[in-house]
Amino acid sequence: MPPAERDAAIRAMVAGLDRRLAAKGGSAEEWMRLVRSYSALGDRDHAAQALERARMALAADSGASVQLDGLAKELGLPGRGKP
Repeated sequence: MPPAERDAAIRAMVAGLDRRLAAKGGSAEEWMRLVRSYSALGDRDHAAQALERARMALAADSGASVQLDGLAKELGLPGRGKP
């Protein structure tokens, strides 16, 4: 597969995950996968937005909050996890 097609396919998969999580919610692991995916694609704005949406979706789960803070710190994203 040519690089441009591969990139488009990856972005489509990430967008699909984003739509599913926005519509139905998901686990901390799924939200973290979305944030990491946007970060790996170099899309820090979408990564930060997904992180904040994950925090809202998982607000009642203190363990998820700790995981999301760690991910924010690891990726250098704004929010509670940023040093």
